[in-house]
Amino acid sequence: SVPNVISVRESQDLVNQISTLQSSITAMCLMFVVVLVVVSMFIISNTIKITMVSRKIDIQVMKSVGATNMFICWPFMIEGVIIGLISGMIALIMTLLVEHFEGEAMQSLLSMFGSQAIDLNKYLPYVIISYLVSGVIIGSLGSLISIRKYLNKEGSEASDI
Repeated sequence: SVPNVISVRESQDLVNQISTLQSSITAMCLMFVVVLVVVSMFIISNTIKITMVSRKIDIQVMKSVGATNMFICWPFMIEGVIIGLISGMIALIMTLLVEHFEGEAMQSLLSMFGSQAIDLNKYLPYVIISYLVSGVIIGSLGSLISIRKYLNKEGSEASDI
């Protein structure tokens, strides 16, 4: 029905294979992100746990003079937030470096499939905010896990948190 077009070749099998491949790659990337988030929380949790163990005497002194669990936990929560914030900044810098040096290669690769890369500069404020907020949330959750485990192990009430 298009003028000057005599015949059209269509390879629906190839389209279906590419679509299936794209779905598989998307699922694998999402699983990879979930695994990285869990590993990050584990590393932050262990870092905070090591800090708490090294300050065990200080914590015992604070408890003996009547400090609440919440008062004891805040410095460790702040430390987790700072670790997460620094991690988010490092991830952001790495992403920007990869985009700067490999952006053209990625664009040419995507253009082979009839697609194009998203212009990162257009969404840069949102990318920065999402990286930093994600880092803070992951750092906070890692700290919270570590603090709860430590306080439960020490026989204290963790319900104040």
